[in-house]
Amino acid sequence: MSDDPNTLLRRAQAALDLGRNEEAAGFASTAVAKEPDNHRGHVMLAWCLLGDNNAEALASAQRAIALSPNSTGGFDVAAIAAGRVGQKKQAIEYAHRYVQMEPNRARSHRRLAETLAYYGKKKEVGNQGYDAALEAIKLDPDNANNWNAMGAVYWNLHDDKKNARLSYEKALEIDPMNSAAKSNLADSIVETGDKASAIGLVQSLIKLDPSDKHAREQLDTIVIGFMSDLLWLTLFLSFITFIVVAVIQEA
Repeated sequence: MSDDPNTLLRRAQAALDLGRNEEAAGFASTAVAKEPDNHRGHVMLAWCLLGDNNAEALASAQRAIALSPNSTGGFDVAAIAAGRVGQKKQAIEYAHRYVQMEPNRARSHRRLAETLAYYGKKKEVGNQGYDAALEAIKLDPDNANNWNAMGAVYWNLHDDKKNARLSYEKALEIDPMNSAAKSNLADSIVETGDKASAIGLVQSLIKLDPSDKHAREQLDTIVIGFMSDLLWLTLFLSFITFIVVAVIQEA
């Protein structure tokens, strides 16, 4: 039948790949309703719900884990969802479990690196984030996402802005369309004061996906900072002009 659970999950994945998360969630929800004990359906539903409903995404991932504790899919998406709802410790535990289950897969090490970078504390995780990102790169050096994860580790855990930017640039060298690396590179460029270049990067993200809420918020933040800088520069020049005119008049 065309609407059997496996077909529905394939449709969900296709819609998800196109960024049609709501449509994808509909397919996945129907698949879960038809076959509630299939952990794959709950994993797919969790991916579809990420961003729009992170709490439900985590619940779906946890159902997948309960149904099939020896399968990695639930742990992968649970690490992301748990972090997004503020369960940082749990997110890191899920990511560690994912690595334990698939130690020879770059994706698992990347997930751990990203989770530690965004939700870990340097004094607690030490070099674990760096080691995880490095292992991901060793296993798959031509994957842009692995280099983006390394950039996040440098940026968030080691306060190493130079190597973070180099990592993001390497990611974009591999995949010029990688939106996560573009967004992170824009943030790193802002730190150097080159807001005009950062604006160009974020605008290219919005051009690729006009519905990208994060990119639009990022652009607003950068533009406001840019305008603030211009305002202060204008005030400073006005002040200097006032002083120069006063000195000339006194002379």
